[in-house]
Amino acid sequence: MATSDKNDPPVKPGIWKMTLSVLASFAGIQSNQNHDTDEAHIEKVGFMPYIIISVVMTIVFVLLIYGLVQLILSNA
Repeated sequence: MATSDKNDPPVKPGIWKMTLSVLASFAGIQSNQNHDTDEAHIEKVGFMPYIIISVVMTIVFVLLIYGLVQLILSNA
């Protein structure tokens, strides 16, 4: 049976760690350890930082694709 690290203080991920976590979840390659860390952080402070990062990353992705299509069409 695995031992639990309930006595360890929870690690608060920074903005960079949360961004990488959201990016990994977009790609579907989130590790179990990162998932558990994110879940503990969400239980502590809520999911709003992850939602904000996800929305911003989605907008950036859509604008990037739009710009790329416009660039390709202008050169065609």
